[in-house]
Amino acid sequence: MPEEIQQDSSDWEIEEKQKQGEHERTMETMRFLGTWILLLIVVIMSAFKQEWAPVVSASLLSSLAVGMLGQGRKR
Repeated sequence: MPEEIQQDSSDWEIEEKQKQGEHERTMETMRFLGTWILLLIVVIMSAFKQEWAPVVSASLLSSLAVGMLGQGRKR
């Protein structure tokens, strides 16, 4: 009987690790897509010569850099 319980708990742990891995991959994909969408918006704003485009692009790039630093530190 205890072997069954141990097997069930190890199956549950494996399942949890798989779910966590899937979640991390999804979050990385979302960050990647979000980054490219933001950069595309900045390029479009720059193409239309908006006065506030350099300010927005500078803030986006700085937040992107901070996010990447935080992600690197997490690993």
